[in-house]
Amino acid sequence: MNTVWLEKIKEWIKGASFIKVVVNKPINIEYAENIHINSNNNSPVFEYNEDRKLISINYKKLEPQDKENFANIAKEAVRRDDAVTLEKKSEERAEDIRSKEGASDVQAFLDYFKDKISPDDFAVLRAAVYIRKRFEAGADSSVIYELKGDIIRKYGTRGLTINNLYSSKYFENVIKLLYEGMKDSPDFSKEEFLEQYNAMISEASFAVFVSERKNAGEIRGAIEGKIIKILNYGIKKPVSIHGIGKSNIEMIKRIIPDIEDKYPHIKKSIQERAGIILVKFWF
Repeated sequence: MNTVWLEKIKEWIKGASFIKVVVNKPINIEYAENIHINSNNNSPVFEYNEDRKLISINYKKLEPQDKENFANIAKEAVRRDDAVTLEKKSEERAEDIRSKEGASDVQAFLDYFKDKISPDDFAVLRAAVYIRKRFEAGADSSVIYELKGDIIRKYGTRGLTINNLYSSKYFENVIKLLYEGMKDSPDFSKEEFLEQYNAMISEASFAVFVSERKNAGEIRGAIEGKIIKILNYGIKKPVSIHGIGKSNIEMIKRIIPDIEDKYPHIKKSIQERAGIILVKFWF
């Protein structure tokens, strides 16, 4: 492992928020030689094995600011080590999927988004397609974690967000509908779509995407969960609610007064056009 990166990770650990919460006895990580990154529900956020000189970090359980700081360090390491880029690997993997499985649905999906999002985001999306295919084929969890780790190392938290949104089918069920809803507007521009799209990506951790598959109670609960999170951790970001289509817009409008009644000091903004609504709450 690159020793400069290793030392940076050690310094980051010393200042990370989890070190004050999960570590209740003195530890000495100065002699650590290896770092293992995982992302699952079972492992603790941080462990150190003195015998193996191994630091283990559960990326999934990091707080947002810790994730961002770690991702910045990881990206520096990738550039410095001149590692094989994710774009090349995702190209090869996506081609392999199509050639072996003849997945016309994958080809159509990728063709749809190819010229609509940035090259970097598209590279992540291709990798995300491969990860889902491997998962559906029964790949071992360690393989899936390694593939996600590739995304994190190259593209940081934005890459992981795109992968997670794709795995939750938001690209098919939300982002594609967003584009289709906007493109018929007389003054539509790609830049306008990208503004909405980038907002979705950057705010995904604090966003609620409303669909007809969820009732008002579920949507309200999801919004309040995000609000409680930003209040508890003092996060200076808004909670965003996205809705596409008449019924989803009406549902969001019915929920807004409930949120304002429960949180009297909350502020909001509403953007609505061409069957699309974006509501932001903040304090």
